[in-house]
Amino acid sequence: MSGWRGISLCFCFSVGCGPLQAVAVTCIDGWKSGNGIGGTEVLATGQTLTKEACAEKVQNGNVPNCSSANGATQKAFGGCYCEIGMDDLVDNTDGTMTCLFSGSWKLDPGAPMVVIPAIVGCVLLLCCCLCSYVYCSSEKGYLLRQRLMCQNVGDEEEEIVVEDDILLVTPDYWKNQDMKKNFDGRHPPTPEMKKLINKMLVQTFKDVQTRDRQDGRIPQSLKMMECIQVENRDQWLKYLKGKARIQRKRPGGLTPVGGPANLSSLASQKGEVMMRSSLIVDGYDISSKNTKKKAKKNPFRGQADKSVADAKNGCRTSSISKRVPKLLDDSVNEYFLFHGTTPEGAFGILESGFKLSFVGSHRGTMFGRGCYFAECSSKSDEYAKSGSGQLQNVYGMLVCRVACGELFRVLKSDLKSIEQAIACGFYDGVFGDREASVGTYREYVVFTEDVIYPEFIVLYQREYPTE
Repeated sequence: MSGWRGISLCFCFSVGCGPLQAVAVTCIDGWKSGNGIGGTEVLATGQTLTKEACAEKVQNGNVPNCSSANGATQKAFGGCYCEIGMDDLVDNTDGTMTCLFSGSWKLDPGAPMVVIPAIVGCVLLLCCCLCSYVYCSSEKGYLLRQRLMCQNVGDEEEEIVVEDDILLVTPDYWKNQDMKKNFDGRHPPTPEMKKLINKMLVQTFKDVQTRDRQDGRIPQSLKMMECIQVENRDQWLKYLKGKARIQRKRPGGLTPVGGPANLSSLASQKGEVMMRSSLIVDGYDISSKNTKKKAKKNPFRGQADKSVADAKNGCRTSSISKRVPKLLDDSVNEYFLFHGTTPEGAFGILESGFKLSFVGSHRGTMFGRGCYFAECSSKSDEYAKSGSGQLQNVYGMLVCRVACGELFRVLKSDLKSIEQAIACGFYDGVFGDREASVGTYREYVVFTEDVIYPEFIVLYQREYPTE
């Protein structure tokens, strides 16, 4: 459960229990007793009770509605009564009464006029709190949470920019923080971010090759030569809208790679749910505007190995540092992932973004016609090529933010199942787990262009063992 949902539930519990507390206070009001229902001792020996505070209950030094049955005096008021001994109350001369013996308050089943309204109030408050919990999970609730998370303490004059119900904010380490301005810049990253990207490059490298490494030579490591941070308002806005689309589509949340399974997600539901089929045209999912919701069941629910919760570990780039997950949005399964190319190709992608029309032009499409990313630098290096001219023997790799959404896990190429999974609407992308089946790599495939933001260009060299 996310922190915001946990907070909303705690709020529901604390406020919802208010009427129950009110019952206890009502039952003992005027007798200066603590909390107590159902036999809890609330009248201590020597406790003084004011007549003024109990004008409706105490008349002329006597307690109304008393009876001496079974040797006990009952002082009834407010739907409750106190059982004490016959001679336990002494009428003082100063207008007060003193309890000489301990007693207990109990709920009077014959006088429920206070309890019933309190219980009704409790139910109403709990219903209101439940609505607040649902709101926190909704699209507008997501917007509210993002606003609260992005507000800078002490900077109350900063204007919050919203477009199409989407909060327009940039990462806190960017130079450009004002989304009202148009910007398109290439900058050196902060020392912290450069160190983090280099750590991803080095620590996710594996001495494993596949048939995608065409030259057959695997380097022993990759050495970063240059890292460039990309800040482009238009592409970032497009990405924010892609994230918001997934958020609307997945109100119950998602299952992250490596689990735990999210039993509230649409893909985890046993019965039918109202679901739109995905309709992808020119790299965009236009189903939200052009298709109607229908009652559907997830055809792959419960099938072995289809959930990313069954993956052995979480995304590798997120596990190299505790800092990385804090930079990402887990509500859309956002990860930093690698994409191998040439130096020239990397800068070309920055100009126009990823284009699904180019899918399969350089490699195959084992997991469908989508954009492919890897969590290991050594896998993306298999797709990289040397630059030309002054960039000879220099390779290019992009580190992208990818909002993966609900991922469909496969252990081998199964295009029929993949097409069905994406079309049915329960999944947004594919998690090709060849590491689990043959010990190689895990790839992430998405099928729309608006869920990818190429944030860093890494220019590097391959280092081979000395012969």
